[in-house]
This record gives sequence, structure tokens and C-alpha cells, in this order.
Amino acid sequence: KLIATIVGIALAVSIVGCGKNSGPYTDMDARLTSKVKTMGEYKGLSYSWQDVSVTDQEVEEEIGYELEWYTEYEEIKDRTVAQMGDVVLIDFVGKVNGEEFADGSAEDYDLELGSGEFIPGFEEQIVGKEVGSEFEVNVTFPEDYDESVAGQAAVFEVKLKKLQKEIPVELTDEFVKETLEADYETVEQYKAGMKEEILLTKNEENRENAINELMEQILAKSEFQIEEADIELLVDDQMANYEMYASMYDMELDAFAEELFGCTVDELRENSKAEVEAEIKFNLVFSEIAKKENLGVTQEEYETAVTAELADYECETIKEFEEQIGKEDYIYDMLYTKVADFLLQQSTKQ
Repeated sequence: KLIATIVGIALAVSIVGCGKNSGPYTDMDARLTSKVKTMGEYKGLSYSWQDVSVTDQEVEEEIGYELEWYTEYEEIKDRTVAQMGDVVLIDFVGKVNGEEFADGSAEDYDLELGSGEFIPGFEEQIVGKEVGSEFEVNVTFPEDYDESVAGQAAVFEVKLKKLQKEIPVELTDEFVKETLEADYETVEQYKAGMKEEILLTKNEENRENAINELMEQILAKSEFQIEEADIELLVDDQMANYEMYASMYDMELDAFAEELFGCTVDELRENSKAEVEAEIKFNLVFSEIAKKENLGVTQEEYETAVTAELADYECETIKEFEEQIGKEDYIYDMLYTKVADFLLQQSTKQ
């Protein structure tokens, strides 16, 4: 569902135009000139809510994932030929039709042979190779892989640098206290804290699903006057984000669009229009509710909230916070939370 994507997209949008305004802030995006012609009913609605719990198995699995960050490896010195189960240190460069492709190369990569982390056939072709050898691995990307390379043959130039074995992490009170970045003293406390984190995550997912469900109902009964200029404005924002991501990978935008989306820049821009139109409607409805119900974020509320978090962001003053983090996005999050809380309070959980 399109609306399911909107909340995630919206969080990246700023309340542009705060300027010297001292609040209350009620616009999710003050740049928009589009309007709500008819507002759907937003009170007395209902939403689904799944009761959640956390099992011991889920806790153990999550702890296992976290402990992977602390995994260390010991070099295997009594043999030089790779076997299934070894963690090999490799460099590799992948090519399709003789050309390197995005995310197809790496240096000093730890790969456990037999883990299935890489595409079928890759790990098996390293088995039997000597440390120090350089060789080619020939594979075919699965049909359900990224569309830019799906179903295509690829050649990886691989250098096997080292054989290793994993040193298991021993979960002890000492490890928890001295290594983990959390305020836990014992394994028991750590597991209890992990359980609370998982439960919180599940309830946050419940909350976002509920808000999406309520918004679908409101939008279905609302009518809008959407200005083409607003669509172009938000598409420009999105394309600027794509430009930024492309630069992070040292890619031109046209190559980025082809690699990740399998289309041209013009097609990517056109395909973005339906998405940003839905985003505009979402922002308009939230802003309208904020105004009707006096839910705007005041300057005092903003300053109080930021002051409480200055230490978390390693800032000493609100001015420093605004220079490093930004005022608009923070107010956006506060306004989103206030309106979302109101919608849930005015609706019935089923």
C-alpha cells in the first residue's frame, strides 16, 4: 500500500519556512500551496492492534545478532587450503559484461564459506583454493536479485588472503559490563533489557500500522486541490536526495538510476510524482488536523524538548543544536507525534 510508505518518506521532509516564526508550528511543510478542499472524518474511526509478546527464543536470536559485532577471528596456520566452514579474508571485484557494478567489489572481506551470504555458487568455488592465490569465480545472479543484474552472468576476480576461524563470544557478566555499550551489570539484566527493546519495537510497529490504517480512511474521504508546482518541488527534493546518495557511491545520477531502479533519470523523476503527491496529501491532512485541534508545536515546547536532549547530541546550547541537527526536522517530528497521538486517542482499538 502506498500509504505504508508515506510515513517513512514524510519523516525526511522538513518544515521549511520556520524562519523567525515563534510558533505555534502547524504546517508539516510550510512551502505547500496545495489545499484540502474536503476533509474526511478523523474522529471516531477504528484501527487494528495486535497484542504482542516476546519469547525467550526471540531474545536469544537478537542477542546473537548483536554479539556478531564483537566477533573476532583467529588465523588458521596449520593448513593453507580453504575448506567449507572457514572464514576467509578476501578481496574481490565483480564484473557483468566486463564492467564493474555497484557494490560488487570489496577489500578485506570476511566471508564464512557455507553461510550462504553470497549468491549461489560463489562460496563453493573458493573451497580448495590456496592462500595467496588469485582466481575467477563465475556465477549467475538469481532472477529475483536486484533488477540491474538479475539473471545475468558475472565474473568475480578474487584474491584469497587468509584462512580464519571464529572465536565465539562468551556472554558473561564481565563482558556485559565492560564491553556492551549499555547500562547493564549482568547477563540477566542484559537479557531483560533486550526483551524490553524488542517489545518496544513491536509496539512501535503496531503504532505506525495503526496510523497508516487511520490515514487510509481519512484520505479516502478527503478531496484536495493539488498544485503541480508542489509536486515539482517535492520531486526536486527527492532527486536532490538521489544525487546525494549517488555521490556517496561516486556515481553519476544517470548511472545510479540505471543501477538501482533500472530506468533513466527522466523516468525516475516521472515515477516519483505519484509518490510525492501522496506525500503532499498526507502532510496536508496532518497540518489541517493540527490547526483544527490546536495541536501546533509552540516555541516553548520546542525549546524544552531540545534542552532535555542537548547532552544526547553533545550540544551545549539550542543554537548549537540547530546548527548541527536542524530546527525544522525536529519540530516536524514533534508535530507528527502530537497529531498521531491525537488520532489514536480519538479512535477505537480493535
